[in-house]
Amino acid sequence: MRDAGAVGLLVALLWAPFILANLWVTHDSQLQEFNSQLQSYAVVHSRLLHQHAVVLQRVVQELGEGGPRVLTSDSVTELLGDWRSFHRGSLGTFVMEDSQLRLTSVKMGSSQWDVMLTGLQQQMGDLQRKMKIRRTELQEKSQQTLSGIARNPVVSGFPFESSGRWVMVLYGETERPLQDGGAAFGLLLDLDVYLNDLRLPGDKVPAGGMRVSLYSLDNQLLLGQPVLAAEYPCVCNLAVPGDVWRLYGVPRNGWAGWTAGLILVNMVLGLAMAVAAAVVTLLYSQHRVEIAAELARANAGLSEALEQRMRSEEARDRALAELARSRQLESVGRLAGGVAHEFNNLLQVILGHADLLLNEVRPPGPVADGLQQIDRAGRRAAELTKQLLQFARREPQEEAVVDLVAVVSAGLRLMKPALKKSTQIVWNAPDVQLLVPMDGLHLDQILLNLLLNADLAMATGGTIELRIWEAGAGQSAAEGVICEGRSVVLTVTDQGCGMSEETLSRVFDPFFSTRGPAAGTGLGLSLVYGLMRQCGGQIHLSSVVDRGTTVTLVFPSAA
Repeated sequence: MRDAGAVGLLVALLWAPFILANLWVTHDSQLQEFNSQLQSYAVVHSRLLHQHAVVLQRVVQELGEGGPRVLTSDSVTELLGDWRSFHRGSLGTFVMEDSQLRLTSVKMGSSQWDVMLTGLQQQMGDLQRKMKIRRTELQEKSQQTLSGIARNPVVSGFPFESSGRWVMVLYGETERPLQDGGAAFGLLLDLDVYLNDLRLPGDKVPAGGMRVSLYSLDNQLLLGQPVLAAEYPCVCNLAVPGDVWRLYGVPRNGWAGWTAGLILVNMVLGLAMAVAAAVVTLLYSQHRVEIAAELARANAGLSEALEQRMRSEEARDRALAELARSRQLESVGRLAGGVAHEFNNLLQVILGHADLLLNEVRPPGPVADGLQQIDRAGRRAAELTKQLLQFARREPQEEAVVDLVAVVSAGLRLMKPALKKSTQIVWNAPDVQLLVPMDGLHLDQILLNLLLNADLAMATGGTIELRIWEAGAGQSAAEGVICEGRSVVLTVTDQGCGMSEETLSRVFDPFFSTRGPAAGTGLGLSLVYGLMRQCGGQIHLSSVVDRGTTVTLVFPSAA
């Protein structure tokens, strides 16, 4: 079936260039025809509109040279003469004098005059602004004083709709301002009459499916539907008095309709050829289907076996790494335990004699001060040996079950004074008992080490967030940490300096510390790691430099 589809697709691809060539030639020729029709329309009607403008210029010139002071309907008709008889698309005229707008000789019912006046009033400000700009342009371009008609340009207003008809305005005014006795005069043209030229005789729809839209040069829609470039391939400029409009046209049933049959014939022929080739190939290669299916099953089995092999190798690598770490901790623990035991015996002698001498020599005095320094140093060394002995002990801890929520809550109250005043603790825990198999003193030791590390990582203080939640078997507690059974998870997150990948790889090594020998022993996280392993739990660290560290402790649930 795959071979048959490939052969059919190949035949269709080989036939595609012929289809595209036919479509391109048809589209190009039809598009040229409609573009030519649109250009011819624009040229003819640009000339007609400018003839209207010349008539209007002559009327405005006569008004400016001592025409009638009061422009009545009769006086306007007398000035125009038989203009409406010889110029197509006329709806009438309007005059404006002393800021008063009045319609005269309108070929529409009186009920439509209000709509017409509203449309004119909305355009009047823009028309007067365009008139000033046009006069300025004419004066800047002219090398001599303007006279006659040249002093009275005409501008076009944007089309507006009036009672279902699209009306176009030609506007001219005398050089004297209206407030100084000047006058303005305008012609109202039926734009639908001009658009009708794009229709075939006796046809109610545009010729060949042509539909048009008018836009201004600043892309403002004047008439028609919004333009999409893919739908309006025909475009030309229409020069109107004092302005330029962009005329978009698209053949409604033109090149698309003409090429539809050609597309269908080519597609049917290509499809028939592709189907025939596919059927022949399918009959020829039917016996190969079973072989391909068997090969697919074998590949799937091989992929599954490889995935299982990779998972086994990853688990083995993790186990070997854990074994190496455990052996390292065990050997270091034995060495540290032996040294710490002998050193602790010596410290007991030193501290005992220091106590006897302090009982004999009373402070103050240099001798008493020296004995006190010896006593303090000895006790600090005793604490260090205590940590070493705890680290060295690898015997199974006594069975103990504690409520993790209660122990952490109580521990936070006791340990808060040991942190900086600028360090804030945010504590999130459910209001239920979450039991874990660990001694309470060991849990306090773990919590103290994690809080002190987080506090030291934030030099100027910050927020330490502790969160406890319960996870089910197979659920992810952290990235790369999957709970083997029902577990209780404790996370400690700080906003400190964070750690690099190299530091994270050594963070559980005994005696490894980033704070130097004077500020730390490097046993804190090693002790935490050992205690978590003894209770059957897991510990995971994730850190980003300059953003903070999150420690995730996963305890087996003892519920």
